[in-house]
Amino acid sequence: MAAANTNGRLAIPALAGLLVIKLMERRIPEMLLYVIEHWFSIGRTYVKWGTYFSRYFDLCGVRQRGVLSPYLFAIYIDSVFEKVAATRVGCHVKWACASILMYADDILLLAPGVSALQHLLNVCQSKL
Repeated sequence: MAAANTNGRLAIPALAGLLVIKLMERRIPEMLLYVIEHWFSIGRTYVKWGTYFSRYFDLCGVRQRGVLSPYLFAIYIDSVFEKVAATRVGCHVKWACASILMYADDILLLAPGVSALQHLLNVCQSKL
């Protein structure tokens, strides 16, 4: 058996644009899409270390501790789960196929071998 843990690294690049597309597919009202897109575009922060402050920089991805963040991330990552589960590549226990386990922003892929694991990684990458 082979396993891989992405530890949330798959979900970072170009999150805002892909999320808006996924929300459009779910027929979210256009005005709400504009609000969410604007919300992503104005995210700025800085780092504080002792009494020193860094310059402001733009945020990318779903905001940490945001009220909507768990819901938006779930919508974003849902298609990855569906696509990997549909491959039916994974570790079979009786009638069930376990190929992907998810908790928060962690993804654990299970496969019977290295080539099957690479196939599951490729599926994840294609959906992100």
